[in-house]
Amino acid sequence: MTTAPKRTQAKKFGYPARLNNLQFFQALEKSEETRQTAIALLRLSREKVWRGYACTPPGSPLEAILKTFEANTNLPLELPFFSFMFYLGGYLQHQGALIDFGGADRGPQSWTIVLAPSGCGKTFSASIVGDAAESVLGLTADFPSCDSGAALFDSLLEFSNAGKAKMWLWEELAQKLKLIEQPGSALAPAKEILLKCYDGKRISRKTMKSGEQIVENPSINILGLNTDDSFFRSISGESLCDGFAQRFSYVVAERDANRSARDYPIYDQAALKAACEGAFREIAQITTHPQYVCGADAEAKFRAEFRKLFTESIPESFFRRVMFLGVKYALYFHIILGKHSDALDAEDMGWALRVCSLHLNDAAKMLAGATSDLARLFEAGMRVYDKCEEKGKPFTPRELVAGVSGIKTVAEARGLHQLVIDAKSTAKPAAANSPMEGLAA
Repeated sequence: MTTAPKRTQAKKFGYPARLNNLQFFQALEKSEETRQTAIALLRLSREKVWRGYACTPPGSPLEAILKTFEANTNLPLELPFFSFMFYLGGYLQHQGALIDFGGADRGPQSWTIVLAPSGCGKTFSASIVGDAAESVLGLTADFPSCDSGAALFDSLLEFSNAGKAKMWLWEELAQKLKLIEQPGSALAPAKEILLKCYDGKRISRKTMKSGEQIVENPSINILGLNTDDSFFRSISGESLCDGFAQRFSYVVAERDANRSARDYPIYDQAALKAACEGAFREIAQITTHPQYVCGADAEAKFRAEFRKLFTESIPESFFRRVMFLGVKYALYFHIILGKHSDALDAEDMGWALRVCSLHLNDAAKMLAGATSDLARLFEAGMRVYDKCEEKGKPFTPRELVAGVSGIKTVAEARGLHQLVIDAKSTAKPAAANSPMEGLAA
């Protein structure tokens, strides 16, 4: 079961302490006005266009993938979005691309963890995009799962010597991250190795059998996929604020309330494959360069957005790492937008920093302990209602206690029960796909 963040921890990062759940859920049970207000607030985000379209250039190969997933599946669109970004970053790294920014060369690799509820198609989405990347670009995310620091070093050495793209598709990574943070575990030495990988610093190891072995460029692309509940059960708040965990950018994917599973009994995999392969074929046509530079307008855009987005709510070190990821995303969008030059511009940076804003928002959710907030309980309660309806079972507070992680008292179950019933009774028909006017970079 998830636990509420301590009041002192919440204050540390500038967030309010968790509501008194008992009093709040008692109010939900007894007051129709409270329930209707809560439902209205919860629906503010539910009835909007998927948030990631604000980070997606209209008419781009990325949009083609997302629109096809939206039309043919009910899966969270963050999954194909960041799967595509993962393979694009791996492609650019394998091409040897570097970005000159702030007087230093930066590689295009990124480390992203996408969290989504169980059954949301994390592996399915990544495999559809990955199969297309392999078919068109010859890229395979086959970096092995490593159970020790020594195994990680050996794999980095093997892939570097073979000239293979180091792409680690890391599924259900929560337990391994926990072991990496645990002193004395076989994976504990992997922490130092990965920190050097993140910075692109050479790593070495000396053994009696092989002598000194060196990996000159250990940079690696990582896409982590995990169920949200198990991630938050395994990773402490302290770990999330650790310098190692801050190297990752986080995405909290949620089910789309406007795309019910009932409407997608079969996923058209041929359509999904065609869209992904078509997108990567477009990418393959773009000229790549060993060195990219950020133009003056791109730097000005970065400086302006840095000041705008900076907030005391998130630790500065975390904020800076997310923002510098924007330089890498700027190169991704430069390619996505079909540009052949070696100069990144303000448009590229504008799209990139929208993705950074998404990461910052999701980091804020995690640091605030948002896994136990009302929106999460509400969504989980709606899913329990749907399951009861499908099985012909009565929807009761007891079903919520059994099916929703985070409910601790009977009063909470009764309040959530009444909230879900009211929401279902006033539910609106699923909205049609909304036009994307106004989403200029």
